Amino acid sequence: MALTPVLRRLHGRRVVLASASPRRRDILGYTGLRFEVVPSLFPETLDHATFATPHAYARENARRKALEVALRLREHSVITAVAIVLFPPVMTPGDCDPGAPPPDPEVTSFHEETLVTFSPLTDELLHDYVDSGEPMDKAGGYALQALGAMLVERAEGDFLGAAGFPLNRFCRELQGLLGAATSDPTRGDPADDPADPGPENK
Repeated sequence: MALTPVLRRLHGRRVVLASASPRRRDILGYTGLRFEVVPSLFPETLDHATFATPHAYARENARRKALEVALRLREHSVITAVAIVLFPPVMTPGDCDPGAPPPDPEVTSFHEETLVTFSPLTDELLHDYVDSGEPMDKAGGYALQALGAMLVERAEGDFLGAAGFPLNRFCRELQGLLGAATSDPTRGDPADDPADPGPENK
């Protein structure tokens, strides 16, 4: 059964996750939503210096990734995300230049921040963590949801956001888009709910 009633509104529609990240696939799979994974071919080569803030850069990257898949598949229920980790100096402020005019599909984007504070770390501990192999394919070079948690003193904000997909905010944004109520008296047989996340989520 879907964890939030709003997801029932997507029942019967093709939903695509435009990201190859296994973390995002797993997190979205927690909802019980049926979806398929189609990694975006957008190269993510936007110039950081042309964006006034890191948030603008991340949102535009995510928008371009979603649009590339939506136009390629001619689908409108496309979900994606971009994770960036900031260390000062972050970016050179400048005028935002998104480039080409947006294609026809309507795109809604948002950003979520998670402030992560690390404990004092020794070189030996960091080398051991690198040798574990865990950080090599992770945003920011650590996995808060796995061994990397041993390095972290605290995290302020959405825990899953630090893993690459802020699930709580995503569900709230989706509810706003679909206008779903907490209960739907017109809903059909409960057996029709997308209870099984499907083989593509396993």
